[in-house]
Amino acid sequence: MYDDEDAPPSMAQLLAVPAEQRAEFERLRDLAALKNIHVSPSTTDDGLVGFVLEQHGESVRCADLASLKTELVAHGLPLLSPEELQGLLKAFQGAFIRAMDGKVGPHGDH
Repeated sequence: MYDDEDAPPSMAQLLAVPAEQRAEFERLRDLAALKNIHVSPSTTDDGLVGFVLEQHGESVRCADLASLKTELVAHGLPLLSPEELQGLLKAFQGAFIRAMDGKVGPHGDH
């Protein structure tokens, strides 16, 4: 059960979360933002830090990172590793550069 829906965790609660988990949350939040999904920390009745996922006016509460990841996948977000994201970015950049150089026509480079 959750306290007040809008009650963010205190700074002390957030700092008590291990740095690795905070970094994972930030990565997931940034990925979710690409699909207009807002993810924020929240508190539970037992004082733990949980998460709220909001999209199109609907919200879902998640007690931990595992349930947050499950909800993000259910909302259509492919959870890519930083390396996979970097690979996609490089592929898009390469395609863009080739297109700007005129090496790729409107129907590809065949």
